[in-house]
Amino acid sequence: VKGSPIFLMRLCSKARHVEIQVVADKHKNVAILSGRDCSMQRRFQKIVEEGPPIAVAPETMREMELAAARLALMVDYTHAGTVEYLFLPETQEFYFLELNPRLQVEHPVSEGITGQNIPSLQLMIAMGVDLTKIDGTTEAPTKPIMPYIIDVTNPSTIDPFSRTEGHVVAVRITAENASDGWKPTVGKIEETDFQSLPGVWGYFSVRCPNAEVHAFADSQFGHLFAHAPTRKQAIMLLSLALKRLRVVGEIHTNIPYVQELILTDDFVGNDIDTAWLDKIIAAAKPLAPPETRDVAVCGALLKVHLALEATESKILKDYISRNAAPPAEILKTLVETKVDFIWNNVKFEFEIFRHASNLYTVAANGSLLQAKLEMTPGGSFVCSYAGESHKFHYENEPGDRIRMTLDGKVVMLEQEKDPSVLAAPYGGKLIRYVVEDGQHLSKGEAYAEVEVMKMLFMLTVSESGKITLAKGTGNVTIDAGELLGKLELDDPSLVAKAAPFSDELGDFAPPLELRPQEGKLHAQLAYLTQRVHNILDGYVDNEEEVLGLLSSLMVNPQVMVDEWEELMAGVGSKLPQFAREALQKLSPDPKNDSAFGAEVLSSLANSIAQCPDDVAATALRQQAAPLLSFGTRFKGGLIDMSTGVVTSFIEHFLSVEKLYPDDRSE
Repeated sequence: VKGSPIFLMRLCSKARHVEIQVVADKHKNVAILSGRDCSMQRRFQKIVEEGPPIAVAPETMREMELAAARLALMVDYTHAGTVEYLFLPETQEFYFLELNPRLQVEHPVSEGITGQNIPSLQLMIAMGVDLTKIDGTTEAPTKPIMPYIIDVTNPSTIDPFSRTEGHVVAVRITAENASDGWKPTVGKIEETDFQSLPGVWGYFSVRCPNAEVHAFADSQFGHLFAHAPTRKQAIMLLSLALKRLRVVGEIHTNIPYVQELILTDDFVGNDIDTAWLDKIIAAAKPLAPPETRDVAVCGALLKVHLALEATESKILKDYISRNAAPPAEILKTLVETKVDFIWNNVKFEFEIFRHASNLYTVAANGSLLQAKLEMTPGGSFVCSYAGESHKFHYENEPGDRIRMTLDGKVVMLEQEKDPSVLAAPYGGKLIRYVVEDGQHLSKGEAYAEVEVMKMLFMLTVSESGKITLAKGTGNVTIDAGELLGKLELDDPSLVAKAAPFSDELGDFAPPLELRPQEGKLHAQLAYLTQRVHNILDGYVDNEEEVLGLLSSLMVNPQVMVDEWEELMAGVGSKLPQFAREALQKLSPDPKNDSAFGAEVLSSLANSIAQCPDDVAATALRQQAAPLLSFGTRFKGGLIDMSTGVVTSFIEHFLSVEKLYPDDRSE
């Protein structure tokens, strides 16, 4: 109705968001660099973009491009722009949304499938260059653009997709908690670790360390692009890149969630629309969680690592710095301790025994599991057990929680939940309380409205009770975890109680370092020797078993034979021919080993002496270093090797004892 404030608009269900990349100059030339499908959105904001938009039929795509070119000419548009449409796949109808008069962040999708450099084109257009004069020679910064210029008076009838090469799929990396309704998060980013692949590249708007996504910024801070000959191949490449991408910091990211989204049957089958992701979010479909055993073992060792850091800090601060000896009870917790946490409403309780700086036994429900935990240079952890390795990193969260990202999946390690404590889940602004102080609230009722990254959220109570507000008024800045109120529960017994973890950890072979009587004898000897040194350092082990096995190996001549054969198959095979052939004439005799090491040293000395100059001699000496070490240790046979092992134990023992000289002269 003319003049009426009410108008009708058609509801387009199962619609897709398709946009056309326009580049126009001042000479009435319009180039169309294909299009992009941006249908995977949440809250009308793009998450995944791809091109070309193969859900559009070639004839419809041609009409879309012509309409975009006509619009650009109609309004005398210049430079890069995007004409956006709402597209109905079922009927191949499309409807104009807007002309976005700028270069969008997803423009590399169009560059990847057309070979054009859009920022370069913009600069040339700004200088008045005629697009038709860009010939794409080696002097030009872009490929020929003539195939993409549209003649609206005499339009081409060729397939518009024939002007594209391959397929590009891109994903926006955002600071959002995808497992909590894709709510934005704020905080510092300590590290981003992205490894490019052939056909995969990425951009990040943060510089680590000490980068930050703040409450007044857009949630996007990165963008990954994958180009391949086919759409399916591009998806697989992008999935691999997402799996390798690591972001460490206070923020949550959409990385693990979007990695699963692009592998769903709907997306791989190109059967999504603009409401698809919002429906998934509304249904609160969680990610497939990690295996419970992996969470149990990795979570337990992470908690132990943090407990050890705290204990060592306390010992240094409260005792060592004051020239005082720490109590035995505290020292014992460095090798034997208990840890617990809650995940997925299950309470895990473990006893942990430490066999070395990186070797542990985890005990629970009558089962024992040995694992190895090592820290990488970037601050992540690798936990190895049962023949597998799992990588994780962590961040502390408000409310005494730990966010552990395990194999790319987010796991929250928590303590007992208390619904009477109303804390801010995110940093931002408290807009207002929507209830009065002392008011009674029912379960699920809202009590406050907060703003995070220009978005408003209502905070609700998880149980019913009478509220006491912690802030006098609204419109104040709040930090994540800050107390907003307390709830006097109608039923105090409703404080959440997690079910105990009752499964066994499984029967798996321990790491090689803890496997007696497995592998080559010289390797067993090395592991057992190190275990004795670990015992001398105070770690927990079966001393009687370790010393018994070690004693038998120290008098077993097969130890020397095994090590010699391995050295000759490895280092020895790479020596110069004259040195190698001399050593091959030697053969250890298990029945008479008294001089074999000396024979090896003599042979190597002769070979070094035959070198033509000092440079060659030095190179041979370095190359043969493991063999020289072998000869030295076995110079007098097993007795020399055994003596060296025992001597190392005595020296280790004395290195500790000499720190306490008073009245210890004996």
